[in-house]
Amino acid sequence: MNGGMSTVMGGPHASVIPETFFQRTESIDLVVQGEGEYIMPRIAQWRERGGQLEDIPNLTSRADGALTRTQRAPFIMKLDDLPFPAYDLVPLEAYFDMPVQSGGIVMGRLRLEYEGSRRAISMITSRGCPYDCCFCSVHGHMGRYFRYHSVDYVVAHLRHVIRDLGVRHIHFEDDNLTLRPDRFLSILRRAREEGLRFTWDTPNGVRADTLDEAALREFANSGCVYLCVGVESGDQHVLDHIIGKRLDLRKVRHFAMLARKARIDLAAFFVIGFPGETIEQMRRTVDFALDLERRHGAHPYLLTATPLPGTRLYDEVMRNNYLVRELTEEEMAIATQTAGVVRTPDFSPDDIARERARFYRAHGWLMSSKRKLPKLFLTSPKLFARFLLEASRCRSIAELRKLARVFARFPGFLSRSPMVPLDRPL
Repeated sequence: MNGGMSTVMGGPHASVIPETFFQRTESIDLVVQGEGEYIMPRIAQWRERGGQLEDIPNLTSRADGALTRTQRAPFIMKLDDLPFPAYDLVPLEAYFDMPVQSGGIVMGRLRLEYEGSRRAISMITSRGCPYDCCFCSVHGHMGRYFRYHSVDYVVAHLRHVIRDLGVRHIHFEDDNLTLRPDRFLSILRRAREEGLRFTWDTPNGVRADTLDEAALREFANSGCVYLCVGVESGDQHVLDHIIGKRLDLRKVRHFAMLARKARIDLAAFFVIGFPGETIEQMRRTVDFALDLERRHGAHPYLLTATPLPGTRLYDEVMRNNYLVRELTEEEMAIATQTAGVVRTPDFSPDDIARERARFYRAHGWLMSSKRKLPKLFLTSPKLFARFLLEASRCRSIAELRKLARVFARFPGFLSRSPMVPLDRPL
């Protein structure tokens, strides 16, 4: 303990490989694995009253150079028993302003680019994932069983942050927000009935095979800014037999078409570089991503498969000695954005780098506001009128260019949103 204070860590990393915290620093005293809501109060009681750390589950600690890990507690099944986050302990105004740095530099998730995003928070309404994607480590932290807050709980939470705290935008961060689409639609309908006005998005993604046209219309009417969808691969064999996602690509195309019809902006996640995948299959993923953008406006993100500890991908990479260099925490933090750390008999990091370069050249051409905006404005006079209104408020060429990028990225939301004016883009 440092100066009578205990330093406690938790989260996905801690849940899967807690020992690494103690290997890298002497500053960590305790590591909590899995959910911590019931564990942290017990740690606080231990600090105040003493007792045995061995009696507290989900805990890894160090004493005299040796690590001790206690048994894992069951996952929390009755999520409604948990209180709302203690927002009163957070300086919210400073939190809202935190991603904005001096000189108009904007950091964070598409922040300040749409109505309401200046006052945004994250909210998680469910936990657990029943699927088995080879690269995902969520099972080690939140388990496989899908657990969720009730509609009443979520609506009460929304009511509190919107009416009492002035929140205007929600990032729904659930790993499986639409696994039970009727539940989430009930949340949106109840919120609208109560007059709760907010915008929202899904940064962690939804499954394309869980939503129909009626649901997407409901999303559009409830303030949805954009949806992220996890596609992962544009090759059906890779999806089914390597990743294990078992998602029909025909349903992905249909979903993208329906989203565009509902004027919901769409982002799509893709991943290349799995053991067992060929260069040709990677090319199919790149081509599918670009075609989805070209036909339906789905903004693609191309990531590189990274073997996170606790995943089937990690086990396969380590078993076959596919790592090209040590998988440090720093490497894990950036590997998805690079050529990666995996070499197999079918490909090397250089092969991945070439496919990524091909993707970004084509994507950059498709995303160019000089090419994209004229077509959008011709098909939507309302969007053009709104652009002119916002452009009249710009104070510099830099702001005007920023505004053009925003309109190229969110044409669906901006063309249907009744909320004017936009938050200033800078």
